[in-house]
Amino acid sequence: MPDLQTPFALPQSIPQNVMLAVLNRCDETREFMIEMWRANPNLAKQGGAKVAMLLSRPMNTSGTQDEIAPNS
Repeated sequence: MPDLQTPFALPQSIPQNVMLAVLNRCDETREFMIEMWRANPNLAKQGGAKVAMLLSRPMNTSGTQDEIAPNS
């Protein structure tokens, strides 16, 4: 087990291709969850107001939802 008392260096930058891959995966995950909530309204109800807001957003022309602000 690593010694948690020893400090370690954090990366000073993240390569752009890695950052874009992570963002793309986040988009895919969000779309997956929205489709799951649409298929199972009882599950969606557990998500409360935030899920209701996501489900009420119109789809854009590519079949995905428009971006949402992080704190909305």
